[in-house]
Amino acid sequence: MTLLSEIPFMETILAAEEKHGIDIHMVIEAMPKTEESPENMDEAEDIDVIWKVEFQEIVKFFENFDDVRNFLLNEAVAKRDDLVIKLNSNSNGV
Repeated sequence: MTLLSEIPFMETILAAEEKHGIDIHMVIEAMPKTEESPENMDEAEDIDVIWKVEFQEIVKFFENFDDVRNFLLNEAVAKRDDLVIKLNSNSNGV
């Protein structure tokens, strides 16, 4: 079992920002599975929480952090409005 304080949050966040950009809405939240949450969440274990992830308009829930990391780094695809605008501006008025 992994303590929450041992999970590579920053590595995952930095890798997700590198892949998707820093302007993409991403949120990772650890929510206690029971109403009796530990006083110090760092002492909680990965199995004690449900992970809520927001990625742009997508909201997903995961049972463990490895699934969170996999979603952000392998499954999530950012929708880029600026790319559509750039492609349209190169259309020479057509």
